Amino acid sequence: PMPATPSISASGATTFCEGGSVTLTSSSATGNSWSNGATTQSITVSASGNYSVLVNNGTCASASSAAATVTVNQLPATPTISASGATTFCEGGSVTLSSSSATGNIWSNGATTQSITVSASGNYSVLVNNGTCASALSAATSVVVNALPDAGVTQSGGVVTATQPGASYQWFTCSNIAIPGETGQTFIPTEVGDYLVVVSNGDCSATSACISVTQLGTANFTHDYFRIYPNPVNDVLNIEYTGVLTKVELFNIAGQKLYSASANAGATQIDMSSLPAGIYLVKAASDNLSQTFKVVRK
Repeated sequence: PMPATPSISASGATTFCEGGSVTLTSSSATGNSWSNGATTQSITVSASGNYSVLVNNGTCASASSAAATVTVNQLPATPTISASGATTFCEGGSVTLSSSSATGNIWSNGATTQSITVSASGNYSVLVNNGTCASALSAATSVVVNALPDAGVTQSGGVVTATQPGASYQWFTCSNIAIPGETGQTFIPTEVGDYLVVVSNGDCSATSACISVTQLGTANFTHDYFRIYPNPVNDVLNIEYTGVLTKVELFNIAGQKLYSASANAGATQIDMSSLPAGIYLVKAASDNLSQTFKVVRK
């Protein structure tokens, strides 16, 4: 007799996206002959087409089954990301990332627009969903946001100090005039006024608030062994030491030596009356100790 016409059952949806598959199974355990040439009871297919099966018992063949239609939808192209500018920048900046696809975008941060503007560090990627299938995920774009340095300033009398250590500094008047040579963390103005500092750490910089300086210089400097006074000085600078001073030197802020003298006493003086106003360095030495001090000539 002729075998019964087989039927086909599917393991799941017969319409799916590229990369998927479905298993089609004949109702007959044996004798199957599929339209794609397979002879097993079940076949797994991943290509669009109409699949049918008949049963041959070795003598007779059944009628062919009703066809199972399999539809495989193409994936959208994998998008690429372009950036509007540098993807490494300082805190407070941003960059716009754009997908190569005008529609269907789903970003790793949840956005669904073609472009996103980001201001936080992270790896950003995007895929495209056309309503049926989703593309592969794009290559990630890494965004690095560098922190700004601390622009805080402390003040002690006529001495102002930037809070951030280990950075680069430039002191300015609050009229935005750079003060030549003042690139240290601590600044001792030679004139009363309002000052600020620009603190740079790598490629990022921050500007402090204006600080009003109404008193010049440091207090008379007292070290465990040395005493330097008055500071600021108008004419004669006094240097005292608990032991015996052997040498005293005076330098301008550029490091040029202006004065040098041997001293074999516990105290000495430097007459600075002929020098222009500004900041100077005094180096006082004994046989086993040397100390450098910053002084202000008014």
